[in-house]
Amino acid sequence: MGLQICLEFGQKVKQRLGNPLLILSCQRWCLFFLSALASRATIRLYPQQFPYSLECRPTPKQLKANELHSIVNDFRLAAHNAIEAGFDGVEINSANSYIIDLFLNDQVNDRTDEYGGSIENRCRVALEIIGAVVEEIGADRVGVKLSVFSEVYGKKDSNPEALMTYLASELTKLGVLYLHVFEPRDEPCRLKSIRRAFEGTLIASGGYNKTEDDEAIAESYADLVSFGR
Repeated sequence: MGLQICLEFGQKVKQRLGNPLLILSCQRWCLFFLSALASRATIRLYPQQFPYSLECRPTPKQLKANELHSIVNDFRLAAHNAIEAGFDGVEINSANSYIIDLFLNDQVNDRTDEYGGSIENRCRVALEIIGAVVEEIGADRVGVKLSVFSEVYGKKDSNPEALMTYLASELTKLGVLYLHVFEPRDEPCRLKSIRRAFEGTLIASGGYNKTEDDEAIAESYADLVSFGR
């Protein structure tokens, strides 16, 4: 039902813009320890046990390996359903403190198993999810959104450049269509190493105006610039 409503809205946008070639992408994500108060009966998911003191929000439980495998399959199924509903592709939201972003950040993820510790391990969840979606619907229908340069509720990764460079290189191997990276407004121009590591379409985002947009593209800093809130 929700997918169909989104698709119908997107089709109306196409008509209003007068552009039948407009591509509709459905963003997919997984809620995390700061899920809405309206769903407070739901168990929060998190890389590890993490006490959070905000009123009415209980301590989330640590995800077990078998639960992670279930989440990977959930993303696969969600992508399949989006294409079945008529969307042209999906964007996997690995940014903004959703579950994938939490695993990437070494100041948040302190697991000691194969999903924590090294950059390779912390990227494992992201790559398993993205790989499953690519296998399900094809790499040319998959985009990925990242915000590794931002703070995850006050916790910033200790080496975001190394993390981002490794992940961008692995996403190149998977052949995803594009990489959509959010830059903090107070720390622009962080995408140069990513530009070298990622061979697909790179989309920059974060506080751009029209002049900066044109300059970023003209200088090959990014292929596209996104706007929105």
